[in-house]
Amino acid sequence: MHLPSKKTRAVAAVAAASVLVLAAPALALTEQDCVDFVRNQAALMYRVPLADVSVKWEGPRLADITNRVPKEGTLSLIGNQYRLAGTMPVPLQVFEKGAKVATIYPRLSINVQQEVAVATGRITRGRVIDGSVIRIEKRPATQINGQPFTSIEGLIGATSRVDIPAGAILSGVMVEVPPVIRSGANVSVRVNVGGLSIYSSGQVLQDGRPGQLVRVLNVKSQKEFLAKVAGPEVVEVDVEPDNGEGN
Repeated sequence: MHLPSKKTRAVAAVAAASVLVLAAPALALTEQDCVDFVRNQAALMYRVPLADVSVKWEGPRLADITNRVPKEGTLSLIGNQYRLAGTMPVPLQVFEKGAKVATIYPRLSINVQQEVAVATGRITRGRVIDGSVIRIEKRPATQINGQPFTSIEGLIGATSRVDIPAGAILSGVMVEVPPVIRSGANVSVRVNVGGLSIYSSGQVLQDGRPGQLVRVLNVKSQKEFLAKVAGPEVVEVDVEPDNGEGN
């Protein structure tokens, strides 16, 4: 059996094709298949390990929202669901042998834990930030707005624009750090999988500072994904190595 290389998996993640083969021959698509698919997509979109994502099917039953359950099904997300978190109807297209057979809207509860920089205590306006006043914590994605900082390095030496309360998630609007990447710029996308780095290209859709997450467009596929600003003209995406388990 030929297994795809790490390079193939990494390029596929950046392309954000949002399609996953879910069922073995002669096995009908199930609610659990849909849950597993959305969980994988959320992990890719937020660049977090699968262990930091949980998805629960809230209803209605799959049999109640489609009368066409294929024996060999694939799924695709409709649109760019980069805010895939919380309890929401998730638009999914169901395919069989390459042909769309149904569009379903299951209500799913999606919990994503994401590492972000938070204030360890009150930071007064005008203070130059150092490592003593910030730390990295995991927070639910539903609590995160704007462009959060995901590393301490990008905040060292920044100046607070406002009074920041203890426990607040730090974002670009709170501190003065000149952006190193501007909206509309073409960038190199560094995909890290295991010990391998693969480079692709994309277009940034918002200004970004070191360590911040920004939306990036894959020009060929017209799909958006999140990437961390690594430096001028470079963003990066981490992909977990395939351990051979699951689909």
